[in-house]
Amino acid sequence: MTNRVYEIVDYILNEATDPEVEIIISAIKRRLEDAAHGLDKMNPKKLARSVSSQVTEDIGGSIDQIRTMVRGFVAEKIKQQAPEISDDDLEELLKAWVPEPGKGKPRPEKSNLPKDALMTMIKQFLSYSLKTMSATEQAELGNEIPDWQEKYWREFPEPIRATIARFLKGDIDEEEFWSRIAEVVGPDAGE
Repeated sequence: MTNRVYEIVDYILNEATDPEVEIIISAIKRRLEDAAHGLDKMNPKKLARSVSSQVTEDIGGSIDQIRTMVRGFVAEKIKQQAPEISDDDLEELLKAWVPEPGKGKPRPEKSNLPKDALMTMIKQFLSYSLKTMSATEQAELGNEIPDWQEKYWREFPEPIRATIARFLKGDIDEEEFWSRIAEVVGPDAGE
């Protein structure tokens, strides 16, 4: 076996997402079916174009399906945790946590998230960063929102990011931290 084969196997076993594995399995099945019918002796360029076209088509459909499933899953989890949430607030959270593909957004000075949700995110992020978060809560968050720390960080407005960074570096104390957070989030958000 060549190094390239080991790299491919390593990618499949350690890095590929479930949808990517499905695409790889589909490609292998197609290759085996073609070989069984003697089609593997056809023009390699034509075969490559055909497989590439099919993979591109499969990926496009899979991504849309996955996004729809993730959006539904996130909406369900939010409703379980906050059954009283309004449809508008739910939609804002979904936009933040499951954004439309390719839509980068400028970093706002204030968040569009509900204050309570933003405060919960800040507290969870701090708890994790200060290593006071329980392993159970870390696991639950990780299962509900893969890479949640990065997603939270990206969602925080710049003033909140800067305040968190200063607090974690020890440049400001806890009282000043919460005072600055209240300035951004709003005084009625509470600690």
